[in-house]
Amino acid sequence: TSDFGCGTLETSSLMINVYEEFITGSINATDTICYDTDANIINTIISPSGGNNPYSYEWTYSNDNINWTIIAGNNSPSYNPSLLTDTTYYKVNYISNSGCGQLSSNISQVIVLPIVVAGNIENDQFLCYDSLSTPIYMDTLSYGGDNNFSYQWELSSNGNIWSEILGADSTMYSPGFMNLSTFYRLKVASTYNANCLNRYSNIIDIHVYDPLASGEINSNQDICFNTQPDSLSFTLLPSGADGNYTYLWQESVNNTNWSDIPSSDIIVYQPPALDSTRYYRSLVTSDFGCGTLETSSLMINVNNDLNPGILN
Repeated sequence: TSDFGCGTLETSSLMINVYEEFITGSINATDTICYDTDANIINTIISPSGGNNPYSYEWTYSNDNINWTIIAGNNSPSYNPSLLTDTTYYKVNYISNSGCGQLSSNISQVIVLPIVVAGNIENDQFLCYDSLSTPIYMDTLSYGGDNNFSYQWELSSNGNIWSEILGADSTMYSPGFMNLSTFYRLKVASTYNANCLNRYSNIIDIHVYDPLASGEINSNQDICFNTQPDSLSFTLLPSGADGNYTYLWQESVNNTNWSDIPSSDIIVYQPPALDSTRYYRSLVTSDFGCGTLETSSLMINVNNDLNPGILN
């Protein structure tokens, strides 16, 4: 309107568009996972509404539900957490364009169960060849996770490549009679979730010694009457068991009936002077308890006494 009286005119109109009230969305509220595993994706299950669409998204996390840290580079309505070792809280800030504000979602808690500790098994063993082992068992029980576990015994010949033992799924296992050194461990799995990581006990070694072998003693001798033969010794040493042996030399006049030679726990035996043929052998006993074996026998042939004859 002109104050001088020159008339009144109207301008063109403009519109002030008022967006609907900006209302936050919501995310799935909770998840429970095993230690050091990947949580399920956290999704926006109810989208935000109102304000000026499209929206921006700012994800944050917290370990105490008090102090929050922005997760950079994730402008998305969903978020896939990495491997987690601690219970963690998440929320997303929905940001409306044109300055219509920022609203936070509800809080999603990813509960991380305690790490599963497999426990300890008993104990290294040393066995004679083809002897019965003692059962192996857990002396420290598993714990962690939701405290529900499945068990599987495994064996290995080298401690690196492992195979499951069919039907061995309890906390104790009896290997039985053994003729080969073998390593054992117990695989412990949480029954809470198939994605939970398997844990393993310590490794024990059931060491089986090689079979006891008596060795060989030197060969037959021919000597004169009432002379001392060469000493008797092993041309091939005993072997097997734990490598510690006790010796007992024996003698015989017929290679059938044998008599012990007192104080002959020596690897080399010196017979006295002989006036008749004798047979000798050695009994080799494993100090570890893996038995006693006899060597093959040797003969010391004693020639008849020299008779000078009679002159007429």
